[in-house]
Formats: sequence, C-alpha cells, structure tokens
Amino acid sequence: MLPGVDQLREDLREAPFLKELLASPAAVVLLVEGRIVLANNAAARWLGRGSAETLLGQELSQPLTHTFPFEHRGWRLEAMVEGGIGQTSALLAAMPVGALVVADDGLVLAANAMLESMLGAVVGRKVEELVPPAHRSGHSALRAGFQRERGASRAMGARGALRAVRDDGVEVDVDVCLGSCTWLGAPATLVTVHDVSARVRAVEAAQRSEALLRSTFAIAGDGIFVADPMGRFVEVNPAACAMTGYGREELLRLGVRDLVPADERERLPQVIERIVSEGRVVEPRPLLRQDGSLVETELHVTALEGGGLVAVARDLSERHRADAAIMEKRRIEDATLLDASLAHDFNNVIHVIQTLIDLLRTHPLGSEAADIANDLERVTARSTELGRRIMQRGGLERGGGLELRSEVALLARLLNRTLRPTHRLDVAIESAPARLSMEPIELDQVVLNLVLNARDAMPGGGTISLRVSGEEGRTVIEVRDHGSGMDEATRARLFEPFFTTKSQRRGRGLGLTMVRRIASKLGAEILCESVPGEGTTFRFVLPR
Repeated sequence: MLPGVDQLREDLREAPFLKELLASPAAVVLLVEGRIVLANNAAARWLGRGSAETLLGQELSQPLTHTFPFEHRGWRLEAMVEGGIGQTSALLAAMPVGALVVADDGLVLAANAMLESMLGAVVGRKVEELVPPAHRSGHSALRAGFQRERGASRAMGARGALRAVRDDGVEVDVDVCLGSCTWLGAPATLVTVHDVSARVRAVEAAQRSEALLRSTFAIAGDGIFVADPMGRFVEVNPAACAMTGYGREELLRLGVRDLVPADERERLPQVIERIVSEGRVVEPRPLLRQDGSLVETELHVTALEGGGLVAVARDLSERHRADAAIMEKRRIEDATLLDASLAHDFNNVIHVIQTLIDLLRTHPLGSEAADIANDLERVTARSTELGRRIMQRGGLERGGGLELRSEVALLARLLNRTLRPTHRLDVAIESAPARLSMEPIELDQVVLNLVLNARDAMPGGGTISLRVSGEEGRTVIEVRDHGSGMDEATRARLFEPFFTTKSQRRGRGLGLTMVRRIASKLGAEILCESVPGEGTTFRFVLPR
C-alpha cells in the first residue's frame, strides 16, 4: 500500500461530494494507481465480494461502466461507477470544480452546475465554441491527439495561459485538466475547469508591483544595499555603485564590513545587534569608498525577517555644500549690513577731513605740504565715492576704466607714506595696457588690501613687491611678500567674511572678502600661493 493512503481514505470518506454518492445504490470504486482505496458495499456486491473492506488495496477485476478521473489533495484518482445515468450525473454534480463530459466528436454531453455558473449553458454545444476564436482552428487536432492516447489525466497549457469563452462572449482565465472516462458505456473525455481569473489578476498585479519596485530601485537617487544574514551584499542599485565607486559585480563580492571605516569595524557587531533589536535605525555614518576616501551619509537601516538588512544611504555631500553656501550667504549679508552701518559714520569722518583740507589751503603751504594736501584731497574724493558705494550695497556706475600708470603711481605714493620705515614697496609695471577695465576705487581696494596684508605678514619689515603685467590677453596685478606664509587650513578660509589671523585691533577679516567680491564682478580670478616661513603671493588676474 502506498504511504499516506490510509489518511487519504479517511479524507475521502469525509469529502461532501463523495458522501452522498457512496451511500447511493450505485456501485462506486475509487482507485489510486490501479488499486482500490475506497469502495461502497454496492461495489462489493457487484464484484462478488462480501464487504467493501475486502476490496481495499486490491486491483479491480473488471471495469465499471463510468470512469471519471479527478484530483484530491494532490492525489490523482479515478472514480468508477456502475449504475444508472442518474447516479453518474450525481458524481459529476458533486465534483468541487467546474466539470463537463465531452464525446469524441466534440459534443458536450453533460456539465455540472459549477461549470455552467462559470461559462453558461454548454450541454449540446461543440466544445470548440468554448475556446477563444483565435485558437479554435487547432483545437480539434489537440482533442483528437488526446483521444488517441487515452492515457492518464493531464493539464492543458501552462497555468493561467488558457482562456475559455462564456456564453455572453466574455473570455475568462482558466486552468484545464483532461481525463479519459466512459459515459453510458462509450469512451469520452472528462474536462475539469478552474476559473483562475482572480489568481491571474493577482499575479499580474504582483508583477506590476515588482516591476515598479525594480524601477524605483534602479532610479532611486539614494544608494540601496541589500545584505544577507552573513552581511554579504546580494543586491545594490546604481546609486550605491556611484556613491562607493565600485561596479555592481564588485560590490556583490563585498559585504557590509568592507564599507565600514577601519576604526569603526570593531563596533560593527554591536551596531548590527542594535539594528536587529530595534528593527530600524537612522543615523549619520561615513561609508568607505573604493579609492579609500569617505562619503558622509545618512543611513536608514532596516532588519529583514529571516535575517539580513536593507540600508538606504543618502549622500550628505550636497547637503553640506548647500549648508556651507547658506552660511556663506549669511556671512556676506552680515558683512553688507556692517558696511551699511559703518558707511554713515565713515562719511561723517571724510566730511571732517575735507573741511580740514579746505582750511589748510587758506594758509600758505610749501611744495611738499601742497603735494600732501593734494594727495589727501584725492584720497578724500575716492573715500567719498567708496562711502557712496557702500551705502548703495556695492552698486557702482561704471566709467571708461582707468589710466594704469598714473593710478598705480598715485597708489604707490600713498602706500609709501602709510608703510613703516622698515618696509619698502617695490613697484614694477611690465608690458601692461595703458588703460585698465576697472574703476579707480576698485583698483584702490584691491591693491591697498593686498599690500597692507603683506605688510602685516612681515612685522619685522621687508620688501613688498607690487608688479603689474600683461600675460596672454590678461592683466595681472601681483603682490608678493617674504613673510610668515600660510598653511593649507588657513588658505582654505582666506576669503571667508570675518576670518582673520590678526588681532581684533589689527583686522576684521573683510579685506580679502572685498577683493574677491570685486574679482567676481569683473570676471577676474584671485589666486594665492603661500609657503609657511617663506611668504605669500597674491595674483589678481583681470581679463582685458
């Protein structure tokens, strides 16, 4: 006896669609692989045995008139019935699926209520009428082939790949199984039909959902990493590859540990334990890139049922850059507000200086004093323009530029009066254009700020070089000192508003910010080279 047959027999005895049939006067025998697993007493009498129990496990000595293949809990069975057509129809009606009996010529002989609720009235119609029009031409050949073989039952087509036509013309998705049977002593085909429309829709919905998920996974801007319970990556998206610098196949040969910085790897087991315990963790974490650099990320890590992790990593680099840009904007706004608040007092002081110059000119002056008074008046005029510009938040009406040599000569004369005796200004104008496309007040601010910074870098004195030259269609204003120089960290912050290495009494950290602002307006570059202990060179490069 086959394993599990005893349990099958008990299940069959309790099956509602068999109870009534087994209790009927018709002889009923159920077989698995040609051996009887269940029979009623009417069958025992028909076969000349004392009781149904004596038939169990035996091969059938003679076939009964009507044969119906069917399935129950994964078992393939045959039901044989000897009796009137009423008893045979009762078996068909009791089957828990749609069922119909088809003659060899394709005529539908019988159908149960479940089949007719699915497809409508079918008895007396050709079975090809139940097939979609596109497939009818080949259906007769398929049916004839099955009839020639007359073997065990078999499924038609792949699951969900078949369709049947209702009597109103609507097509439904079905699973179909064929089996040989006899009907009133003549060979026929038993067809069982399952309406799987709901299942097909569910599968299609799942496929659409999976396609959407895969599409989202592929185009997501955040890096997505899926790891198995051993911490090895089993799936990653393109953003994860771009973020780490690895190709997809390279990442799938790695694991979580490979992306953790070396100094944090010892803590990794505790971190994973916390993720598993809490279910989901969100925190900033650096990831180790292929080139050894670190990328700052915000990690959203979720523990999966059955083990494994899904991590979504958001690159914070852009956010940090945006934050830095906002901070820079606020610094500049603060500087602008400070400029405006100082401009009023600055203009008052300039007015006082101009009044004193006017009073000075009412007295006889020697040539040197007159020269000083003239320079003071020029400086006062430019300072007045500077105050007006500050009040206008940087606005400046552009003129026709400046005459380079005379303006640099004036600046050199003023600077030499400003510098200490320990400092010397060396001025050179080499192959520079006669005129420069910037306003005098802009040249003043650029040169004054760079030269005075050079002076402060050499507290013990020294030579400051101011050189103006023409290079490849550009005008270069270069200021060089041999002072203390700057390290890389200081150079990185040179142009930040209010950043200074001087004491509060000596500087406010706005000079180089103004120089960079002028460069930005003129489409110029401001370059810096510096070596600690050797000095610094600033180059203001202006396109002609």
